[in-house]
Amino acid sequence: MLYRVLKGRHRLLDGTVLKSGETFEHVDPGLRKKFPNKFEQVVAPPAPVAQVTTQSVGTSEAEKTDVQKAAEVGAAEIISGYQDMTAEFPVAGEADLRVTKSRQGWYVFDEDSDEPVNEKPLKKREVAAFLEEYLA
Repeated sequence: MLYRVLKGRHRLLDGTVLKSGETFEHVDPGLRKKFPNKFEQVVAPPAPVAQVTTQSVGTSEAEKTDVQKAAEVGAAEIISGYQDMTAEFPVAGEADLRVTKSRQGWYVFDEDSDEPVNEKPLKKREVAAFLEEYLA
């Protein structure tokens, strides 16, 4: 999973110091709960990404493979569980946009891109207003 440091600095087990805004890869899905208000989970892999090794949490090979694939594929393929919800927003389909839902929230994708056009995850009630503003 990819995380971004929200504020201050954070020292990793390997001694690497990350500053606010930097991203890193970590296998622990509960990192945000262990360090409240310190990290946010990143949906699309921004550059650069620091590789992190940990000793505290074991993960399955499937999870490692998903994280490694995330660096190679677009945002729509990063987190399993994305659901295409475009049918709920006909205006998106007419404009060649794709609306998806994941555990993090709702995202709008241009049909020709794997990067979401919204920077932060939306709530379902915010999607229609976002589409209206985006298409204006």
